Formats: sequence, C-alpha cells, structure tokens
Amino acid sequence: MILKHVLLGLVVVLGAGCASQPKQTLEAQVPPDFSRGDVELAILLATGLVPPDAAEKQHWTDFEKACLRNAGRLQISGPDLQEEDHWIFETSESQSIRTSYRDGVEKLVAKVEYDPKRVRISMTESRNLGEKGDSIDPLANEWLDDLRSKVIRGMGRVQLMKRNFEH
Repeated sequence: MILKHVLLGLVVVLGAGCASQPKQTLEAQVPPDFSRGDVELAILLATGLVPPDAAEKQHWTDFEKACLRNAGRLQISGPDLQEEDHWIFETSESQSIRTSYRDGVEKLVAKVEYDPKRVRISMTESRNLGEKGDSIDPLANEWLDDLRSKVIRGMGRVQLMKRNFEH
C-alpha cells in the first residue's frame, strides 16, 4: 500500500514537471551610469558578440562604437542556423534586439527591449515548446531566465571594461 502511494506521488511529481507554465516577461535594472550604447553592448555580449581588441582604442566611446559596428556583422547566415545550445544574436532595431535559442528541434525567439533604466525580455515566438495561448513548456522560461542572467553579466562586463578605459 505504501509503495502504491510512493509510486503515485512520483508519477504526479514527474508529470508536474512536464506541465506548461505561463509565459514570462523578465526585467533587469540598468546601472545608473549606463548610456544607451552601454546597455546595447551588454545585450550583444550576452548573445555572442566578441569585442575587438581594446588595446587598439584610446577612449571608451571609440571602443563601444567599434563593438556596435561589429554587431552589424553578426546577422545570422545559413550555417549559423545549425548552432545550438546558446543564445544567438539575430537583428537589432531601435532600442530592441531579437535573439534566439535553439536546442534540437526546439527553438525560442526573444525580444530584448531596453532604455536607460531597464531591460525587458519577452518571448516572441517558439517552435516545439508546447505554446498554447499564454502557456509554454517550462524549458522556455528557463532559457529566458538564462538570457536575463547573461544580460546582467554583460552589464557587469561593460562596467569593468569602462573602468579599464578610465584608468
């Protein structure tokens, strides 16, 4: 009898992990001394931008402009679509960046909107993640939270890079 209840409880717990969850929209605060370019650079660092050699630039604004110019070359091409298991920069618009995460047949596309005070991350489309109305596979929310963590780390990297230019 006890074994029956334990097995039933296990089935309920395992089944709960597969249930859909409400789609999340996540936010992060932007450091007060950040410019629009600083925020954009942090988001791009979170989505695969490799900054140029800092030794080539004398001032932070020159370095930041070089990074943002390089980002324009990150548009997804055919072979890049096969990459998996990390966020990939897709496009940049006025105060928003579109990025995607792919894992096998599952794909999540997110829009990262930003202003001088906050970053807002929301899902725009998905494939094979059980999206139904405002609900989606919990995995999509985990990926979105991962992106937010990477953006926060990106803001930390930008703060450190700015300090290196100031000294």
